[in-house]
Amino acid sequence: LSGVAGGALVPAVGRQDSRDLARDHGRADAGPVDDHAQVGAPLGDLEGHVTRLSERAVDEDREPEARLAMALGAAGAAVEALGDKARAIQVLTPMLDSGTVNLEVTQQLEALAIDEGDLALAERALVESSSQVDGGEGAADVLSRLGNVRIHLAKFQDAVDAYRDALEIQPAHETAVAGLEHVLGAVQQQAAEAETEAELPDGLLDLLE
Repeated sequence: LSGVAGGALVPAVGRQDSRDLARDHGRADAGPVDDHAQVGAPLGDLEGHVTRLSERAVDEDREPEARLAMALGAAGAAVEALGDKARAIQVLTPMLDSGTVNLEVTQQLEALAIDEGDLALAERALVESSSQVDGGEGAADVLSRLGNVRIHLAKFQDAVDAYRDALEIQPAHETAVAGLEHVLGAVQQQAAEAETEAELPDGLLDLLE
């Protein structure tokens, strides 16, 4: 799945996240905090810091923007400081479940899920990413990555549908075209191994013409 993931992980929570936390508590004019607060007391209790941030992130009484900042901060700290990608997934997945997401969250979750081999979660994140971009800049890339993940899940018709949507936005998109060719080869190989006639996904050959 090389090239499928959405981007690099955010760094561990720092000054900006501290300001977001302060703003979440009603301090809109919050300025710099002391060095200890900037890193969320990681030296002695980074694990607890990640836990506290993740708990605050799912608190629906808080503003969505602050919740997103805290979730991203906790996930970044989990990866960069704890080296625990599974923990970062645990932090971000509830945000996806609740619909409290932005493109940064979904792309982070996509990358983490692929790294950890959870392609079903990567597919969910990519579906949400496609809703976030909604045909705008980068939409064809997102849809092509969605198609790639679906190939690995053996969801060939769904993969073709994603590639079709990508090509409608950006005709001749190289990743989408390559993905369609991959689907054709995979379906033919499955049929050959099963000694049956290949049943091609709807629209595949038309898209490859």
